[in-house]
Amino acid sequence: MLMGIVLIIITTVLSILMLAFFAAAEVAVISVNKVRIQLLAEGGGGIQNAKIMCELLKEHEMVVSAMLVGVNIAIILGTSVVTFLLNNILGEKMAVVIATLLLPPLFLFFGEVIPKKIGRLTADTFSLKYVRAIRFFYNLFYYVVKHFTFLLDIIKKIFKKGTLKKSTMTKEEIHHLIKMSESDGVIKKAEGKMIETIFSFNKIFLNDVMTPRNDIAAVSAGISLKELLDIGIKEGFSRMPVYDKTIDNVLGFVYILDLVQAINLDGKTLKDFIRPILFAPETKKVGVMLREMQKSKIHITIVVDEYGQTAGLCTIEDLIEEIVGEIRDEYDVEEPEIVKINENVYLINAMMDIEDVASELNIDIKSEEFEEVKTLGGLVISLAGRIPKVRDEVKINNARFIVEKIDKHRIKQIKVVIKKARQGEKEQNGLE
Repeated sequence: MLMGIVLIIITTVLSILMLAFFAAAEVAVISVNKVRIQLLAEGGGGIQNAKIMCELLKEHEMVVSAMLVGVNIAIILGTSVVTFLLNNILGEKMAVVIATLLLPPLFLFFGEVIPKKIGRLTADTFSLKYVRAIRFFYNLFYYVVKHFTFLLDIIKKIFKKGTLKKSTMTKEEIHHLIKMSESDGVIKKAEGKMIETIFSFNKIFLNDVMTPRNDIAAVSAGISLKELLDIGIKEGFSRMPVYDKTIDNVLGFVYILDLVQAINLDGKTLKDFIRPILFAPETKKVGVMLREMQKSKIHITIVVDEYGQTAGLCTIEDLIEEIVGEIRDEYDVEEPEIVKINENVYLINAMMDIEDVASELNIDIKSEEFEEVKTLGGLVISLAGRIPKVRDEVKINNARFIVEKIDKHRIKQIKVVIKKARQGEKEQNGLE
């Protein structure tokens, strides 16, 4: 009898260990970071186990199915053997009762719940450490899985209309992944902000980023080269559009550097230096425009309205700034992000992060309605419901935000006036 009990204990432990391996392997294969494994496989010298794992991941669904077969074999085998051994000691009825009451909790907790938790938390480490065992059992159960997969494919064809499309990651999941990466320190806050901007890149149109018609620095085709060179050097322009009689008839543009590099300007006219320029409608998306600029190698575009008249001007720098933020050159004067006027009044760069503003000024400017907005300028626009004008203001809790500077339809600077709220007083958020 003692030997029988020992055999029951050994069989139960072995069954749980077998079940635990397959359960952990199943979850690990599902949760493994495919990109990281690929990088390890392709890195210097390449890790052999990573290479094996990459090969297995090509048959991802088959490998997972093989592990599920292992799970079921472990449960069936363990239950059958333990019940048989109990039957020899206690009789059939007691064996069934004890096996039914004892084995499921043990298998569930020690063979499924804990191992799956470990497999998910250590997916990469577990997969690489036990990849050869996973490959062995995959090859062992391959033909069983293959036949089941064949039957499943037939069922899918019969019920083709009811099959679900392969799931893809949603924008919300990507946004959450970026936030998690920022919290874990995998990427910096600025990098996360840049990634999120890229996802909204094709929702922005040229009329959102262009320099308005009235602010275009252009020259008439009748100007002398010396005058043009003087203007370019004095104002710090690198490119200037050239028009004939009116800004609605743009001929092209001139690189000021071409004039500087020319050894002798005598005998040459402006036409000798005019380069072709791109034209695009206001409604063209900035992502499409950026690709066109890259392909044509022409980095300046005249934006036209529905009547074909010049509405504005857009450069490749304007488009790139939508991703990386404002780019300053040697002619730009750098301004501090926050200028303190007095204890309750501040001038703030509109591109400053909302959380940084709240932290620096010790104010609450969170808005659940616009929680995806990142910059102070973006929050003001969202609350206003339009692009505000200079001196327009919005109110958020105990702070007033007044638009001070606007450039190219973008808010550049905002004045913040903080009012100490009286007890019980509530402010309405919105445009004043």
